[in-house]
Amino acid sequence: MYLKWSDKYKVGIEEIDKQHQSLFDVTNQLIEARKKKLDRNTVERFLIALVDYAEYHFASEEQYFKNHPNADIHRREHANFVHRIIEFNKKFIDKEVNLDSVILSFLVNWIKKHVLEMDQRFLSSLM
Repeated sequence: MYLKWSDKYKVGIEEIDKQHQSLFDVTNQLIEARKKKLDRNTVERFLIALVDYAEYHFASEEQYFKNHPNADIHRREHANFVHRIIEFNKKFIDKEVNLDSVILSFLVNWIKKHVLEMDQRFLSSLM
């Protein structure tokens, strides 16, 4: 279930490609934490790191397409992703949920789909 970076994920903007690679890495750390059955505090730190990095990355990315006619749609998708992860993190901290394959599958699938479809479409139109 790991996210494996390959050239097919490149959007052609070096800064964003490097940030996408880092987003893959942070997500893979969460997958590894579950695999190794790390303690809740460690997993919580990875979840917080994911939210922090996603917010940083999305802000960077949004600067590139801020004048795109459909920029609001892209921004909303980013905001919805962050909201879902924050909600999951709150439930995790409150011990209402565990880090399970459903959550990890959501992360992996959302990131792959978002980069391959939306990011490539939006960012390639700037070149």
